[in-house]
Amino acid sequence: MNSQEILAKHWPQTGWDTDSMLAIICEYVDNQGAEDAFADFVAEKAAEESTDQREWQTGDEVLVPDPIEGDGYSHSFVGNIVGFRNDNGNVLVSVEDGDGDVFDIEYSRLEDTE
Repeated sequence: MNSQEILAKHWPQTGWDTDSMLAIICEYVDNQGAEDAFADFVAEKAAEESTDQREWQTGDEVLVPDPIEGDGYSHSFVGNIVGFRNDNGNVLVSVEDGDGDVFDIEYSRLEDTE
């Protein structure tokens, strides 16, 4: 699978609009140099495909696990995904709890409610 096919496959699953995706790609370029940046970006997306058991989307109900140091919440909860953002190459998922509070959680920490 070439880089264009990988990007086309993974972009819709991120929930990011064009500006967000371009900002992420530009950040990679700024930090690594153009030639290596896109190859690394595509490799990370391909690795996510092979390791993620579930591909989350805006609106999905998820289980947020018990907090670790630095989390802004005090216990596990079930919430809804309201967005995604890039934090220095880490995908953070914004999850809204039942009280309407929103917390950013690392993508890999989310669990399915089923």
